[in-house]
Amino acid sequence: MLSLVEQAAKHGHKTAIVSKGVEYSYIDLFMAARSFAADLLDGIDDLYEVRVGLMVNPGFEYVQVQWATWLAGGVSVPFNLSHSLSTLTGIIEETKTTIIIVSPEYEALMKDFCKDNNIRLIVMQDLLIFNEAKLPSLDITRRALILFSNDNTDLPKGLVFTHQNIKEQITKRVKEWGWNSEDYTLSILPLHQIEGIINVVSCALFAGAVCEFRPSSVENIFESMLQNKQTVFMATSNIYVDIINYYEKLPSTYQMSLSNCMNEMRLTVNLSASLPVSFIKKWKTMSGHNLIEIEMNEVGLDK
Repeated sequence: MLSLVEQAAKHGHKTAIVSKGVEYSYIDLFMAARSFAADLLDGIDDLYEVRVGLMVNPGFEYVQVQWATWLAGGVSVPFNLSHSLSTLTGIIEETKTTIIIVSPEYEALMKDFCKDNNIRLIVMQDLLIFNEAKLPSLDITRRALILFSNDNTDLPKGLVFTHQNIKEQITKRVKEWGWNSEDYTLSILPLHQIEGIINVVSCALFAGAVCEFRPSSVENIFESMLQNKQTVFMATSNIYVDIINYYEKLPSTYQMSLSNCMNEMRLTVNLSASLPVSFIKKWKTMSGHNLIEIEMNEVGLDK
């Protein structure tokens, strides 16, 4: 079994994900992923690195389908949810994607294209629950993930990761940042990029932490901080700028409540280009933390 899924399964009935206000345990996630993997296999024994496109909203279902793709032997190709059909078409053709999984709101965008190109389209609401199948035994050197860079070309550049690459990245980050089962983090970064997939979601779930999903707005971020004891917060420089600017306009009593919550965190990280020194100082004043800044390259390593 894949090391990420195997490690996460050890945490049993502990809460793994909070999504749309619903709590899901590690065993919920593990069983849902296995069931989805059986649905993907649909009677065959292994996907043998078939490319599986993911156009699924962030949350429990996203993690479920990504893990299921890996368990079934497929290669996950998460799409940028804001991409046009023409850009997605280029990615699908380049990766030779033959299965696409979508949240219901993206069905209309992809339905005719998939029909015309003989691509299997799976809409999340169509999935059967608790299917069973014998899952393939996977070598760690097999390909697992294809991500596309965010450059300005018509067709972004594809980057391939093996299961071994993913394991190395997760274990490195968990050790460096001290991820543990008592942590609580908020996932607000895009899940078609390495920062969101590996550095937040996968590290949290490998360690047995709680990963909450909310849309990336300052209001949602502050609401989560006030409602939950967040211990790890990871974002990009533009999000930190928005947070600081919004905070400075709030009443002093609200600022104090937020600052008290931020002070209880143990780690705050910027996973993109460095913030101006003035904003780093402001973050220190409002949160009590020195912001760790780690700019990532395209393959997820520090620059």
